[in-house]
Amino acid sequence: MKVFATLTMALLAAFLLLPAGVWAGSAPGLPELISEALSRNREVLAARATWQAAGERPSQARALPDPQLSVGVMNLPTSFRFNDEPMTMKQVQVSQMFPWFGKRELRGDAAGQEAEAARQRYIEAANRVVRELQEVYYEYYFVAQQAQLVEANLGVLSQFIEVAKAAYVSGLGKQADILRAQTQHARMLDERFMVERERIMVAARLRSLLDRPAGSLIEPPQSLPATDPPSWSSDELLELALEQRPMLKEAQAMTQARRREIELAHKEYWPDFEIMAAYGQRGEVMGSQLDDMLSTAVSINVPLWQDSKLDPMLREAQQAERQAVESYQAGVNEIEFELWQALAKATRAKESLALYNTGILPQSRLTVESSLSGYRVGTLDFLSLLEAQMNLYASEVARARALTDYSQAVAEIDYIIGSQPPEEAK
Repeated sequence: MKVFATLTMALLAAFLLLPAGVWAGSAPGLPELISEALSRNREVLAARATWQAAGERPSQARALPDPQLSVGVMNLPTSFRFNDEPMTMKQVQVSQMFPWFGKRELRGDAAGQEAEAARQRYIEAANRVVRELQEVYYEYYFVAQQAQLVEANLGVLSQFIEVAKAAYVSGLGKQADILRAQTQHARMLDERFMVERERIMVAARLRSLLDRPAGSLIEPPQSLPATDPPSWSSDELLELALEQRPMLKEAQAMTQARRREIELAHKEYWPDFEIMAAYGQRGEVMGSQLDDMLSTAVSINVPLWQDSKLDPMLREAQQAERQAVESYQAGVNEIEFELWQALAKATRAKESLALYNTGILPQSRLTVESSLSGYRVGTLDFLSLLEAQMNLYASEVARARALTDYSQAVAEIDYIIGSQPPEEAK
């Protein structure tokens, strides 16, 4: 009877140690980690710098070319005397090139659309990092839960070994029972090593996303936030994604930029013109002070090389516009597939979670209790009790996996439909 009492206490302790998981409240530190990632992650910082750099280009594109200033001497004789010839003068000349009407506006509009595309790339990068951070954070939760389950089960198996030994010594058990319990214990030790390796890898990825130094400690969450996907239909979610996903907005902005470049390529067939003004100062010649001279001129470039320059430029712009349009459609197809996939994963995980909570786990616990009672009175062998305990462990791990998968799927859906942009990008 003392053997059975020891076994009963071991199982009760194990039931208390097994984490039931928390399906409510908020994960400690997740909002802070998201804020930290948005302010420190290198990918986000690079995308932000690219956007801010692109925002400086529209005014440059609309600006006139720099004016030209030249200073020189005209009609100076080889004697190098300024008062020998009446046409000798010191001259200052200023010129300004003016692009053909509308070119500057089109260049500025194209640059503005490219800046908007860079802004959307930044938002997409920020949302992608947030999604990955959430997935890694939730995976960290699962690994921590699995580690607790492994330790609890190791404790139970250690007690099983002692009970099997005591039963064998007292003549109530078999040596094979000891070997079976020791084998399961060894397998669980191997699983502990595997879980620890996984924990190290997940923690390293989390530090990488946060740009924290190697070796810095990040405590795993002990619970997950209550998460549910938006309560819209799949068609409504797809419509929302097509409306607000930054990746598609980027493609739309690039399409507009390329269309401006097509218009600009058409205008390149027209000449630019340059206005020049010059002032010439003349000195005294043969005792007579000569009047200063003013000069002005207008020059144009001649768009002569159409076959080798202008026509290819137009075709290049047209193909670039086609590439942007095709990129948008490819993005639509990708989003549609990813959304259905994430919704299917969320549905499957939610159904599995409900099944484990209401059916499999309660039944597994009852099976262990029933097996314990049967083993106590001698109607059930040790192998059946051991199998019942291992099935309970597997069910607890599977429940934690389903909860993690569901939370990750919800994060994926939120990313696919286009999360709220960072405050500074609004």
